[in-house]
Amino acid sequence: MRFGLLVNGPFLQRWQYQTVQHLLDDGHILVVAVGREETFQPVSFFSKVAKYPYQWFIYRFWQRFFFRPKAKNIIDIREILTGIDTIKCLPEVRGKTEWIPDEVVGRVRQHNPDFLLRFGFNIIRGGILEAAVYGVWSFHHDDEQVIRGGPPGFWEVFNGHNTNGVMLQRLTEKLDAGPIIDKIWLPVIRHSYKAHLDMLLSESAFMPARACRSIALHGVKTRVPETVGRLYRNPKNMSMLRFMLKIPARRIGFHLQQLFRQESWCIGLAVADHKTMTIRPELSDLSVRWIKHPDRTQYFADPFIVDFQGQTIILAEHFSYHTGRGRLVRLLPENDYQAVEVQTPDELHRSFPFLFVHGGKLFCLPECYTSRTITLFEFNPDNNHLENPRVLLRNVDALDPLLFEHEGRWWLLYSRKHLPGIQLFAWYAESPFGPFRPHRLNPLKTDPRSTRNAGAPFMMNGFLIRPAQDIAGSYGKAVVMNRVEVLTPEDFSESPLGRLEPDSSWQFNQGLHTFNGNGNLIVLDAKTYRFSLAGFRHVWKQKTARKV
Repeated sequence: MRFGLLVNGPFLQRWQYQTVQHLLDDGHILVVAVGREETFQPVSFFSKVAKYPYQWFIYRFWQRFFFRPKAKNIIDIREILTGIDTIKCLPEVRGKTEWIPDEVVGRVRQHNPDFLLRFGFNIIRGGILEAAVYGVWSFHHDDEQVIRGGPPGFWEVFNGHNTNGVMLQRLTEKLDAGPIIDKIWLPVIRHSYKAHLDMLLSESAFMPARACRSIALHGVKTRVPETVGRLYRNPKNMSMLRFMLKIPARRIGFHLQQLFRQESWCIGLAVADHKTMTIRPELSDLSVRWIKHPDRTQYFADPFIVDFQGQTIILAEHFSYHTGRGRLVRLLPENDYQAVEVQTPDELHRSFPFLFVHGGKLFCLPECYTSRTITLFEFNPDNNHLENPRVLLRNVDALDPLLFEHEGRWWLLYSRKHLPGIQLFAWYAESPFGPFRPHRLNPLKTDPRSTRNAGAPFMMNGFLIRPAQDIAGSYGKAVVMNRVEVLTPEDFSESPLGRLEPDSSWQFNQGLHTFNGNGNLIVLDAKTYRFSLAGFRHVWKQKTARKV
């Protein structure tokens, strides 16, 4: 596709540059750039003093001298603009809106752009909105159903929200009423606005490139915005004072909680059909038997279950705060669910041992993000060994991978450690051993509330059900059952059916992040928080090894 830029000069912020680079890497062509022609009107010192907006003094001072997110670093784009028709423009200002002159609009139309990306100017009106086939696209780093206005991400951090929406929207004459081209949700980093804004801007840069792929495959798919959120402005002085007290307190609390309240997971077993929980998600009805680790510095988690050759095979993760890594174990039903270690080819961290049967063999696909590969093993139940490794993908820090057959194809779904549990990626092949090809719309989904895999998918009432974690606000909070409506190499959609939360009467009632079953027995894990010196040392080592 052919695209153009609306900018304030030959410079872009880093995240904007990344957005353009994504488009160029996908083969799209930059054909025109419209840059604001700056004018300078001298203003006397006394006029500046008289008209200065003192109610926003602290915010403006902080922004100018102290606030330096990396995503907003300035990058010179004159090299990218070499050979591109660059049009200087002095817009006509009418109140709070700007009108691009007709001669500039006509010159833009001569290049037949498919869309224009707005990275400059203010609220624009007039013919420029229709100068490209698909109009002018603009980022809005908020959720129109919750918060509108700005600064981007500020009020979500200030108010302690769990998620922050990001929209790619086509601009129209009516403010905030343009059709939504794409929308994602990211978690809110409540103890650091700088880190939050860096993530918010950088991790949304892929959206125009993915929108172009979607248009090429399916045409324009948009939806009407539901603009009901409160309109916010830049914070005034009193709000900034509260903000400057809130953030340090939250940051201290965040680190103290991680140091002195470590996660402790426990596996639960219940005699029931796991599919009924999708229809009626009431875990309080279950009689759960808990499989606890006797040492408070270790725990069991991520249970998977499958029937194979007359046996019920249950694999899980055994994590130790002493070593800081997980090992795989097998729980033996015939021996009161005693845990025995699974023999692996190396000492790397492994967890989430997804199991499936194919061709009369039992396979295990564990998470091992430190290897930067997704490796499939055969599991030998006679000696509890992972054998015959097959590398399915390389150079990927995959979390919680799944591999399953659906409508004649084998699908590999995972999240990434880079942005834990927030994005869903898919690859497909004709065989479980590959070769695998990426989905055209990767990442398929960006939403901390229902993205990261939480168990084996299963069929129910003709639909594929994909359990996913809700990690908005805290890790492993709940499990959401998603109904997959479409999963093809060129399209994907799913919607939540139900939500499973730990029962308040459980000892382990602070989270739930794995849910599986074989039709007769449900296996799940739930968590509480505990303190141990080993856990303290593990977290301290992580924090001192990197900036948090």
